[in-house]
Amino acid sequence: MAQAKPNQSKEVQTRILLVDDHAVVRYGMAQLINRQPDLMVCGEEEDASRAMTAIVSLKPDLVIADISLKDSSGLELMRNIKAQYVKLPVLVVSGHDESIYAEIAFRAGALGYLMKEEALEKIVIASGASSPERFTSATRSRPKCSSSRSGDKPTSTIRRSKT
Repeated sequence: MAQAKPNQSKEVQTRILLVDDHAVVRYGMAQLINRQPDLMVCGEEEDASRAMTAIVSLKPDLVIADISLKDSSGLELMRNIKAQYVKLPVLVVSGHDESIYAEIAFRAGALGYLMKEEALEKIVIASGASSPERFTSATRSRPKCSSSRSGDKPTSTIRRSKT
């Protein structure tokens, strides 16, 4: 399990709690995040109840969670976080269809919604977001940040929308 890395500089790092029921997904995201000098994974959990306990002890700056968790819904986790920790942002990284679940996640309190199929860089971009804006990987709107390869259909984009 890829856990917290030691602070390698005097910079303030954003502390991230990963919540996903798949260990391999948590491991991969932790590896990606921990490569960034301003980000660090401070903990990992597979279910909502353990995530809530971890928030108390680890005091993360950001929670990255899936919608499907071992013991409950990630949406319920978001509602509980928003009820108890109003200022703690939650970023959803999920395999569930964004066109169905993104708005539901926003209503539950998510700062953003990214599909697991997204480019890994988008997770880092969204994790480092300090503004109170929402992120989705929507292709249906004009993005501020996008990527596509020539000859391919446009890839998904991150869309920022004011809350």
